[in-house]
Amino acid sequence: MAPLTQTNSTEEELERTQFIIKEFLVQSHHSELFETRIQKLIFYTEVYCILHYRRRLTNVEYRPYMYGAFSRDVRAALNSLDEVTRRKTVIQGNRTTGYSLSDHSSSLSDGIQNIIEKVCEYVSEESTEELAQFSKSSWLFENTEYDHPMNFPEFATALDAHPEAEEALLRQMPSRAEIDDAEDVLLPLTE
Repeated sequence: MAPLTQTNSTEEELERTQFIIKEFLVQSHHSELFETRIQKLIFYTEVYCILHYRRRLTNVEYRPYMYGAFSRDVRAALNSLDEVTRRKTVIQGNRTTGYSLSDHSSSLSDGIQNIIEKVCEYVSEESTEELAQFSKSSWLFENTEYDHPMNFPEFATALDAHPEAEEALLRQMPSRAEIDDAEDVLLPLTE
């Protein structure tokens, strides 16, 4: 098994992921976020973007792990973030770090900010465990071997082939954020 910190992200992809993490820190309805919640929020938003736009928020690689979808790329971006407040704490006997950011000037498009705002609002009352369960019950998790990369283009194809599954997922997620520039600001599905 590869180390949990190894990543294949380019510098540009890492920077984009950092901006997205910062946006979640600012728009979240929580005073601080922990890595597990950040991981699950980005995964949830990936599913949201594929469902509504057939495009991705990031190019990070996710894999099925014990606590749901996990990305080494998100971990690397989080660990290399500047300008955030880190607070070491112990929760349920485990050492962890809480991340917060009071404000920042976003480098993200209005469209991506709108998507993140819509997701944060929709899941504000959901626990991290509920977001983890969402990832574990996802098509991506169920159709990928443990610790292997999830195939997002294959997920989009499965949605196209099974409209009833797509309709069920639409009922579980926020409505589509109306953005003018989805083709320009969201990333294409690639193998």
